[in-house]
Parts: sequence; structure tokens; C-alpha cells
Amino acid sequence: MNELSSYLRRTLCEAWRNGYGEEARRAAIVAPLLTLIGFAAAWFFPQLTDHVMGVLEQAIDSAGLSSVTETRDMAAAIFANNLTAAFSAILWGLVPFAYLAAFPLGFNFFLIGALGAYYVRSGSSLGVYLVGILPHGIFELPALVLFCAAGLYLCSRVTARVRGDKEVRILRTLSEVSTLFLYVILPLLAAAALIETYVTPRLLAMML
Repeated sequence: MNELSSYLRRTLCEAWRNGYGEEARRAAIVAPLLTLIGFAAAWFFPQLTDHVMGVLEQAIDSAGLSSVTETRDMAAAIFANNLTAAFSAILWGLVPFAYLAAFPLGFNFFLIGALGAYYVRSGSSLGVYLVGILPHGIFELPALVLFCAAGLYLCSRVTARVRGDKEVRILRTLSEVSTLFLYVILPLLAAAALIETYVTPRLLAMML
């Protein structure tokens, strides 16, 4: 256990120094700004919320969540869906110059803000919306920031290597990102899925 702890600390600290820390800080700053932009956009342009709700319904259907009835299956489906999103965002980092992981970061936080405006405009309490988001969001939103930052970090390293920086070791970067995924992001997503399935509905029932 001590060896694993030492390995994790060493690997994650190295990734942080190599540029992951900068990407994570940048993503953490941009995320709440995108949420506010999403809220303002949906508030001042109500027709945008119809499009947002359509996108959300399509996402739920494509993930297969709408057809799940058993609570245990719902937790597994949510976890699998979030895990796929995280894995995809990180893999996109292998494409140099594109920084594709910025898309899920921007889309998801914009969507959170837009949905908040939708619920307030429809007469629902913002408090109810926050209760529906925050309990599992305490784990899921940091995971979202971390895995998008990991994809951006990987892209920056691959891009540097393509440009001729021979000091960049792609295999080492992949090891850093894999360690972050397995030991930090995955547990956060697992906790979020369990809370979203078992805790959030009960809290909402108490509020409604």
C-alpha cells in the first residue's frame, strides 16, 4: 500500500508539473464561467431552452438511460455512460493541435447553466434544481474538469512532440493520464453514479 501511495503521489505530481496542473486550473476557472454564460443565454433567449432540452433528451436516449427501470441497473448505466465520456475525452487528446476535450467541458457546463435557467423560467425553484445537481455533482463535476483537463494535457504533449520536442515522452504521459483515470477519475464517477441513483431522488422527493 505504501508503494502504491508513493507511486501515485510521484506520478501525479510529475504530471502536474509537466502541464496537467495548468490545464486543470484553466478548466476549473472556465467551468463556472461557462455555467453562467449558459444560464444567461437560456434566460435571455428562452427559445434556446427548447433546443437544449431536445439535446438532453437525445443524450439520455442514446445512453440507454430512458429504458432502465431497475435502480441497480440505473447506477450501472450512469456509471458506464460517464466512464465512456471520460475515456473518450482523454482519447481525443491523442489528436494533435485539435484540443477536442474542450468540447465536452464547454458543452456540459453550458448545459448545466442553461437547464438552471429553464427550471427557473418554468416556475420551479432554483433550490430544487441545485438539489438535483449538487449531491452527485460534488463528485461528478470535479471528475468532468479533471478528465477534460487530462485530454487537453495529453493533446498538448502530443502536439509538442509532433512539433519536434524530443523531451516529451508520450508513453510517460499516457502512464500519467492512465494513473489519474484509474485512481482519481474512476472513483469519483463511481461515487457520483451511486449518489445520483440512491440519494438525489430521495432528496428531490423531500423538496417536492
